[in-house]
Amino acid sequence: WAAAQPCPPQVESLLNRFADRVSPIAYRHSQTEIRNPHSAIRNRQSAIRVILVTAHRRESFGEPLRRICIALRQLARRGDVHIIYPVHPNPHVQGPVHELLDDVPRITLLPPVDYLTLVHLMKRSFVILTDSGGIQEEAPGLGVPVLVLREVTERPEAVEAGAARVVGTDPQRILAEAERLLDDPAAHAAMAQAVNPYGDGHAAGRIVAALLPSPFGRGQGEGERAG
Repeated sequence: WAAAQPCPPQVESLLNRFADRVSPIAYRHSQTEIRNPHSAIRNRQSAIRVILVTAHRRESFGEPLRRICIALRQLARRGDVHIIYPVHPNPHVQGPVHELLDDVPRITLLPPVDYLTLVHLMKRSFVILTDSGGIQEEAPGLGVPVLVLREVTERPEAVEAGAARVVGTDPQRILAEAERLLDDPAAHAAMAQAVNPYGDGHAAGRIVAALLPSPFGRGQGEGERAG
């Protein structure tokens, strides 16, 4: 996003450092097994496509979350998918999710997972359905299409780049957009191969390089500030 915006001469665009942390984690721990009961997560050669879901924002509470769960029930009827949903501990999330999705074949509900596990779940997913702003930034760096379970997003850059699509919470639209990616290889590839608008994983290096030539970067100024 920053690279596409006009910057004043005194401002240097270095892209988003948030994107730096995803690829190293995914690469460094590429052989790490996820402690998950479903073999599709562990076996990358499986014909089952993994769909990762996160939905826990306050605006999703109530009827919107119930509509999302209805869409997931319908999507799970396919024989070629397995839905993985780490469920937020908030009772407004736990209640409807477990009421509507407990014991549904091809849906695994997990307790909240740590960040390392989440990155691996994202990496091994065919598509991600989420209302999370952070995941909208991280998934494009892993080449995973994102369907945004909100009516609007504060990350429009991913949508404009073609890496994400806003689908809202209508069950039929969620189902249609998910099945389009599952059934149309060209549509999936177009989103998976979109240029990541948030950076290439090297923003931190650019920041260091930009600071080092400055007086502050050489250590001058820190002492002045401390004094």
